[in-house]
Amino acid sequence: MYSYGTNFVFGETRPKISGKKIVVDEYIDGRPRPTGVVVSTNRIKKWYGKNWGLAFYCILSHELGHFYGLPSSENPNFIKYGDSRAFSELDYFHCNDRNCVMEQVNVPGRMDLLEKALHLRKHRRLFCEYDLKTLRENLRKLYI
Repeated sequence: MYSYGTNFVFGETRPKISGKKIVVDEYIDGRPRPTGVVVSTNRIKKWYGKNWGLAFYCILSHELGHFYGLPSSENPNFIKYGDSRAFSELDYFHCNDRNCVMEQVNVPGRMDLLEKALHLRKHRRLFCEYDLKTLRENLRKLYI
């Protein structure tokens, strides 16, 4: 798997919630463009061996976060274009909180995926307080 501007990705997401709006599955030029998450286990298994399950859980949580509209642009840790906290272009539209799964991984200046998974497990958290609040709000929009 890869995405424009990268040499690989672990996962890719087309969000169900963007900003405050629910995204409707659509067709473009007769081709379906559904919302969803794709995560490849191949590279994760190859790179992380016996620890692949922990790395997979971390990247799946990250991609599901994107699916449900995270990180919110209202989060003070949200990295937007031109933000001085970005180490690379891949940091944009991610969280700058080291204790949040929505922080970008495997780019210069950021943790490796497995390092991130171990860090989050040690601190017994997955999302920062801002993203957790937004996640709860967005889940209510969709499912309640």
